[in-house]
Amino acid sequence: MNVAVGGIFPGVPSPDTVFPAELVVDYVRVYEKIGGWGETLPRGRGRMPWQTKP
Repeated sequence: MNVAVGGIFPGVPSPDTVFPAELVVDYVRVYEKIGGWGETLPRGRGRMPWQTKP
């Protein structure tokens, strides 16, 4: 579970961002795939959001 602050949605924190903030999680449901997930495929070159060139 990613609870990071910032990014492009809804945006990076600004001086107007109120801290500390609170996130309350009631429960998290976890599933297990019967038979497993198989082998991991290699990741392509792609481009991370902060990179200007691949």
